Amino acid sequence: MKKFYIYIILMVAIFSIGFAYNYGGLNYPVPRNNYVNDYADILNSESENRIWKRLENLEKNSGLEMTIVTIKTLKEFAPPSTTIEEYATGLFNNWGVGNRSNNKGVMILVISEDKMCKIELGAGYSTRYDKAMKGIIEEVLIPNFRAGSYEQGVENGIEEIIKSVTVKVGFLKYYFTEFLLVTIVIICILAGISCIKSGRDGWGWTFFGIAFAALGFLVYRILFRTSSSSSFGGGYSSGGGASGSW
Repeated sequence: MKKFYIYIILMVAIFSIGFAYNYGGLNYPVPRNNYVNDYADILNSESENRIWKRLENLEKNSGLEMTIVTIKTLKEFAPPSTTIEEYATGLFNNWGVGNRSNNKGVMILVISEDKMCKIELGAGYSTRYDKAMKGIIEEVLIPNFRAGSYEQGVENGIEEIIKSVTVKVGFLKYYFTEFLLVTIVIICILAGISCIKSGRDGWGWTFFGIAFAALGFLVYRILFRTSSSSSFGGGYSSGGGASGSW
C-alpha cells in the first residue's frame, strides 16, 4: 500500500511539473511550410507567392534556408517576461532552421500588434553580421512597417539580407561538380569502348561501371538542386542577429 501511495505522489508531481511547464513556458506554432508562416495575416496572397518563390529559389541555388514568421502578439505564445530575442531564438531552434552542417539559416520574425521584429541568424554566422542586420531593420523593415507596408518591408528586407549574407559565385564554379561528373562519364565511356575493342573486356566494363556510378551521382545532384525541402534542415541559433521596434 505504501508503494502505491508513493507511486500516486510521483505521478501527481510529474503531472504538475508538466502542467506548469506548458502553462508558463514558451509555445511554438507548428510550421505550415519552410518559407512563409504568416500567422498574423499581414501579407496578401500575391506577396506570399513572391516570397515563397524567392526563398525556394534561394535555397535551391545557394543552400541558404530563410523563413518568414509573423504573429500578432508575443503573449499568445509566451509569458509576459519573455523578450522577442528569447522567443526568436527558441522558435528558430525548435524548428531547426538552416542546414545542420553549417547552421547558416535566417528567420525574420514580425510581431505586428506588439510592433517588434527580429532577424535571427544561425550560429554559423559570426557576430560581424549583427550590425548589418541591425541596419536592415532600422533602414528597411521599420520604416515600411511604420507606414503599414508589411509586404514591401518584408520583401525588401529579404533582398537586403540576401545581399548581406550570401556571396556571389560564378556559373562554372557553382556547377563545377556537375561539369566534373559529366567529364568523368564521357572519359570512362570512351575508355570503356576503347578497351572492349582492343579485347580488354575486364577493363572496359570497369570503366563502364565507373561511368554508371558517376552518372547516378550526377542525376542525384540535379534532383537535389531542383527539389523543394519539405522540412527544416536541423540548424540552430545562439541568438545572433538584431531586433527592433516601431
